Formats: sequence, structure tokens, C-alpha cells
Amino acid sequence: MNSKKIITVLLFGLFFGGSLVFPQEAPFRVKGDGIGYVLLDDFIILFEDAGASSPEAFQKKVKDAIARLVSAAQKAVDEGKIDSLFFERYKRLLRVVRLIMMEDPEGLLTQLIISEALQFDTNEKEKLKFKEKLEKDNAYKNYGNKGIGLGFVAAALAEEVLSLKNYLDEKAKSGKEK
Repeated sequence: MNSKKIITVLLFGLFFGGSLVFPQEAPFRVKGDGIGYVLLDDFIILFEDAGASSPEAFQKKVKDAIARLVSAAQKAVDEGKIDSLFFERYKRLLRVVRLIMMEDPEGLLTQLIISEALQFDTNEKEKLKFKEKLEKDNAYKNYGNKGIGLGFVAAALAEEVLSLKNYLDEKAKSGKEK
């Protein structure tokens, strides 16, 4: 894992383990009844000790965890414990993390990562600001492994976790939680 990837991992640790995005408490935990809440909490736990292990060990941990989380989510949707909308949004979270963790010195994955991150249910003002920056920097051509707006991507991931939690909360309130 190169230094860019290490910075990425540490950035995720800051956003998910710290109070920059989740001011309630650090580390932030998703509380609620049901497998959807457990899946979100397991996703967050993945990043809590980002700086505690070697980059190689952390990369292996993330790879193994993504496989486990996808399998658990697939089982939950098959058993009707989560709905397909939650499942697809959750898979997008995992997909973006996997893409970011992949070595990409040529920058072939940059546009895909950006496109996926822009699909999250994030603040529209932040999305617009990020899109303007991408256009100004000609980012779709030049970012490569030099940076793909990792702050935006990390914040988008965090906002999507909160959005999914709110989705589950609303379903529970309306009596439709699976």
C-alpha cells in the first residue's frame, strides 16, 4: 500500500472514528434494532483502528470484512430482513471503499470512484462545490493517484451511513421495518 493509500485509510479513521463528522460521541456507533443497524455499525467498526495496524494488515482486514459484510447483507435481503433499497445503498458503501483501497497508479478508477461517491445521499451544496472543483481541476483526466477529493469521498461515506441510519429509523417509526 503506497503512502496515498495510507493517508486515505487514516482519513477514513478520522472521519469514522473521530468527531469531525459525528459530533455526538467518538467513536460513533449506530444504535438500533435490526440487522440493518448491525451492518452499518460493522461498517463503521472497520475503520475505528485504521492507524493501529500496519497498512498491509489493515488492507487485508478491509478486504476480508467487505467480503463478510456483503455476504451478511445478501443473506439479510434474501431472508427479508432488509429491503432491496437499503441493500443496494449499503453495497455502494462497500464498493467505494474497495475501489479506494485498490492500487491505481494510472488513475483508471478515479472517474468510477467519483461517480459512485456522487450517488450518495449527500449534501447537494457540497456535491455542487466538489463538481465545480473537479471541472476546474480537469480532475477526470488528471487526478490519477494524485488525489480524488478524498475528503469529499470520506465525508460522503459518512453522510451516507447517517442517511441509511435515518432511513432505518423512519421505517421503524412507520412500522415498516423489516
